[in-house]
Amino acid sequence: MYIDVANYIKSCIECQLLSVEEPLNHNLFNTGVLHIVHVDLVKMPNGKNGENYFVNARDALTGFVDGKA
Repeated sequence: MYIDVANYIKSCIECQLLSVEEPLNHNLFNTGVLHIVHVDLVKMPNGKNGENYFVNARDALTGFVDGKA
């Protein structure tokens, strides 16, 4: 299917006008725990001790989530 998508994009005039020269990144294989981690950082109002950020991390393989303020 990768080849089909790549060929379609090469033949589509509108796709060519809007495209960015970057290779398609389809080879992200999660081979172990903590190899791919998704992190979110959120600015919050100041807390009691002056903390104002919340960090949330999720392991892509296990789905384990941890958050800290």
